[in-house]
Amino acid sequence: MNFFQRFIRKDFTYFWAYEDTSSEIFFTDKKLNLIFCNKRFEQRFLEDTKMLNKRLFDVLPEFINKTSYYNRALRGEEFKIEEGLRQISISPLFIEDKIMGTVTIIEDIYEKKDYEILKELFKDFNSFDFEGVLKKVLKSLINLSGATFGGIFQVCDGDIDLKVFYPSLDMEFRGDDTSILPKILKGGKSLYILDIRKMQLLGIAPKTVSALGIPLKFKDRVLGALILEFNKKTNLENEMISFIENLGGYIGSILEYTNTLNNYEELEDRYKLLVEQSLIGIFILQDKKMVYTNTQLLEILGYPSKLEKIEDLLGLMVGEYKGKFQSRYDEAFKKRHYVIDEFKVMRGDGISVYLEITIVSTLYRGRPAIMGTVLDITYRKQLEEKLKLLSNTDPLTKLHNRRGFNTLADYTLKLAKRLDKKLVLIFTDVDNMKWINDTFGHKVGDMALKEVAEIFRKTFRENDLIVRIGGDEFVVLSVVDKEEDKEELLLRLNKNIEQYNNRENRLYKISLSIGAVFCNSTEVSSVEEILNKADKLMYEEKKLKKNTLKK
Repeated sequence: MNFFQRFIRKDFTYFWAYEDTSSEIFFTDKKLNLIFCNKRFEQRFLEDTKMLNKRLFDVLPEFINKTSYYNRALRGEEFKIEEGLRQISISPLFIEDKIMGTVTIIEDIYEKKDYEILKELFKDFNSFDFEGVLKKVLKSLINLSGATFGGIFQVCDGDIDLKVFYPSLDMEFRGDDTSILPKILKGGKSLYILDIRKMQLLGIAPKTVSALGIPLKFKDRVLGALILEFNKKTNLENEMISFIENLGGYIGSILEYTNTLNNYEELEDRYKLLVEQSLIGIFILQDKKMVYTNTQLLEILGYPSKLEKIEDLLGLMVGEYKGKFQSRYDEAFKKRHYVIDEFKVMRGDGISVYLEITIVSTLYRGRPAIMGTVLDITYRKQLEEKLKLLSNTDPLTKLHNRRGFNTLADYTLKLAKRLDKKLVLIFTDVDNMKWINDTFGHKVGDMALKEVAEIFRKTFRENDLIVRIGGDEFVVLSVVDKEEDKEELLLRLNKNIEQYNNRENRLYKISLSIGAVFCNSTEVSSVEEILNKADKLMYEEKKLKKNTLKK
């Protein structure tokens, strides 16, 4: 009787413990011959298969690439190797403080992977960047399954939209009957094809051999499909397919949520759901009493002890911001238009924050009321301070410079999209600057630029983005409610320019060439897009002025 047999008989209960587990477990001796395996491991083989006392790599040829791990385990090292949805642990087998072989434990890690991907799924949910979230999850699934291409498709009004995909396609995707996609959408069931060529199908990506399609559902409605493609024959385990199907349920919920956001104005029930789950604080004041507050507002305000009337909200305002809020409230109520401004607040938990509060006159249950939205902009205010330290302010005019514009413009666009507001971008160029510099000198030219900056400060709101974008060019980016606001801003700007020019003893008159663009924020992909349009309009006006002077 050899040493191992004596040990097994002596410590039989030790080995019995390994039988009551869902993991596969086996031991080897120093020569890597199998000396023990539990029932879970035996289940992967035919019933009469003899394994004990055989060399490990004869029993499991696919483990030959782990030879170095086993050799190092025999020297006392331990390893944990993740392969897809399983984890392989290799460690030394100690008997009476001596290394006598190796222990291998193969366990499923579906729950761990599920948790990791779900964590990724919801980590950036607050950003409202659903496409970004879905792309991260898609990349995780591609890495996990070994796919060479993946795509999430959504059905929109009968059309198939390629929502996210990875990696990039060099050609447009096929949504016709030659691909796996229509079969998934029509059948509403998962489909795994080992070789699509035998079914005379084409992959969405070139050189596809195997393909997996998962319908993305919400309450039994097919909203789209998840497609994973492989450029070689790939045998996916049933556990892997089930795992991906489960994640498909979460992705389907996200697609439904995005549809809800797009249609919330038309569907009252979904609107209420949106308000309660909104990441923006919402309140309704009627007769200066709080008749509605959502949970997010209480969280933003640090769960104050009392929030029943306007005085309770004013009590959280710091210093001069109390009067400022009361003034803006009265303005919104009397003039029947929306007002947006920034306020410093001391939260209920004693933390000082900056809030952007939008208030608008509305009706609540048939009577006049004020509805407000509250957004925590403390991070943005901190960012603005950092931008100043990083020289993002033009030293002459004290306005933001080009670098500051590039940073804050993207934030302004995202804010407008989140609030479903419109944008006005005004691009201006100071006329005759060369003549002013040549005639009166550069000091006077600098004074002219400072005057233009002062006119802009007087014309536009504190929360509008005012920028000296370069030389004699200035840009304003403003969040507005309607197209008429653009004309009102331009009228106010021209009026203030006229007032400056009417001052006595002026050496020159200020004149601006202006290009102004109004747009719906949801239809804009980048601020640079509307900046170029306004720039073009400005130069057309400048050219027209020059042609008029020549005549």
